[in-house]
Amino acid sequence: MILSLHHFFKMHHVALRISLASGLIAIMSACATAPKAGMSGAQARQLLGEPVLMVETAEGTRWFYPTGPLGTTTRAVNVDRADLVTDVRNVLVYDVIQTITVGLAANDVLARIGPPHQRIRFDNLRATAWDYRYQDTWGYTVDLSVMIDDANRVTGRVAQRLEVESGSK
Repeated sequence: MILSLHHFFKMHHVALRISLASGLIAIMSACATAPKAGMSGAQARQLLGEPVLMVETAEGTRWFYPTGPLGTTTRAVNVDRADLVTDVRNVLVYDVIQTITVGLAANDVLARIGPPHQRIRFDNLRATAWDYRYQDTWGYTVDLSVMIDDANRVTGRVAQRLEVESGSK
């Protein structure tokens, strides 16, 4: 019986080491697949696939890669006219969201924070809410609605922290 327990633990120790090694390889692969400044646009596309949205900028184009319908990040890849990646960053962050102000053109909203995960039309207001989700500076998940009127201008912005469930009340 002692011999079989020893064998059991030895086998699980090997399995654990293999599992940890596999996890480390997966993490390293994920890091290797992130585009970096200086690589070509073609290389970035090979790593990330086709962008959900492409916006022309003064320097070239900005490609957007949201993390899903309710993801809290949208990766923006800036590519210059020479087809080189100049910058990669999450644009659904507090500092960028604060630049979304009343009067801003809808195209400028798209160029700054990318496509919303949903659009809800309010006929009585003659406006459409563009909804985003992000994590604020303190780590809370926030629902953001940017109101766009029929003239394609921002008329308002509302952000609401989602409640954090706790075990005690």
